[in-house]
Amino acid sequence: MFWAVITSTIKDRRRAAEFEQAMSEHGAALARVARAYAPDGALRRDLEQEIALGVWRALPNWSGDASLRTYLFRVAHNRCIDAIRRQRPHEPFTEDQHAHRADTEARVTARDSLEQVARHIRALPLSQAQAFTLMLEGLPHAEIAEVMGTSTSNVGVLIHRARASIKDAMEER
Repeated sequence: MFWAVITSTIKDRRRAAEFEQAMSEHGAALARVARAYAPDGALRRDLEQEIALGVWRALPNWSGDASLRTYLFRVAHNRCIDAIRRQRPHEPFTEDQHAHRADTEARVTARDSLEQVARHIRALPLSQAQAFTLMLEGLPHAEIAEVMGTSTSNVGVLIHRARASIKDAMEER
């Protein structure tokens, strides 16, 4: 994957091995996090690289207080938020800037349905998108709260609102 280049040039083999193992176990989930913030294309690839770099830098600081998975999700979400803030400093992130296929036949395919849901997730307010994406990754509310730095009850509210918004958006089409 994209992080293999990083590990092939590193002198600290133990650190490289830890990084490689973390990315092997959690890299696909972290890539899905990037997808929640950006569609296919250069922005998504940039986010994936930012996440890999963030994991590389943050991994030595992992104290074990939270699970490695939770810690890596927090790193990934922080990197995505930072990238979005650099891109649009004073606007909420929306997905209007990206063109999407409007092929009628493609709409009925499962891939297009998933992409449509992903677009709706990206159109959510950032905190709702974060909570909903982590919920889709299978994290319980308590871990999502830890990743986001908020309360468990707030996570429940964010997920409830995200579901309602996505449902409404899907029904409108």
